[in-house]
Amino acid sequence: MATEVCCSSGSPSNNSNSGSGSIVTDSGVRNYITGSGKGRGLVLIHDIFGLDIGQTRQFADDLAAKAEATVVMPDLFHGGEAWSLARFPPPDKTEFGNWLSTTANADKAMPIALLPASDDPDMQKLLEELRDQPFYSRCVHRRYDGVSHGFCAARGDRNDAKQMEKILDARDTLAKFFIDNA
Repeated sequence: MATEVCCSSGSPSNNSNSGSGSIVTDSGVRNYITGSGKGRGLVLIHDIFGLDIGQTRQFADDLAAKAEATVVMPDLFHGGEAWSLARFPPPDKTEFGNWLSTTANADKAMPIALLPASDDPDMQKLLEELRDQPFYSRCVHRRYDGVSHGFCAARGDRNDAKQMEKILDARDTLAKFFIDNA
């Protein structure tokens, strides 16, 4: 289910930047692929608005460059419609988040990076639940005050210097996290 903050953080937008990567279809799945094609590979999960949002693609491009990696962002909607910007916020918040429950079921234990915005719930409790895990020391938690939920994707304003500073810091934090955990 979507969190209240996701629905109340303001309207998302889609800038006209299509990114420097390309769309490649493999085994029937569309993927946005960007980066050098050398070294490590990262899988980046887009937000509910899908992989065709300009800001989301730009973040993938930035992360690929900073981490010296190839970033693959698969279409989690498998060719179906992403959550429409025109239908946001949704009247039924239960319907809104159901797609994630069938797509993001991981059965692997690994470190996580938590990068909440100022209006996101406190994630310290979630991190504390991982304290006994062997990977706990490699987890990252960094709160971004002064920006709203979705600041690296559809809600990000790359023309606002303060937001861009947070976007680049989040990119740098994730790049280091991926490099350290490769």
